[in-house]
Amino acid sequence: MKFTFENEFEYIPVFNNNREDSQPIKAKFRYLTTPEREKYIQVDYVSIDGVMERRTSFDYTGILKASLISLENCEPNGQKVTTAKGLLEFEGLSQLSNEMADYAAGRNITPDLKN
Repeated sequence: MKFTFENEFEYIPVFNNNREDSQPIKAKFRYLTTPEREKYIQVDYVSIDGVMERRTSFDYTGILKASLISLENCEPNGQKVTTAKGLLEFEGLSQLSNEMADYAAGRNITPDLKN
């Protein structure tokens, strides 16, 4: 069977009205490999009142570090931030890094396959 799928995706955060900016912050991500997904995304099943429920937990920092390829137009206080490491270490950007990591985690649960 032949099929194609995206191996990268772009995200423009909503952080601080970014999408309204003439030069918005743009993040480019890659999908995680299967071993990376198993490392950073844990799925557990728990029984609650006899009903099995799925619980998913994420290592957001790990996902961000592993999947962020590039970051454009991110210049807090005049300093360019272009990597996950830079984003995570810059004080005051936790809301932005959390938003981006949450989006990347969601995209990595089920990659977009196309026939």
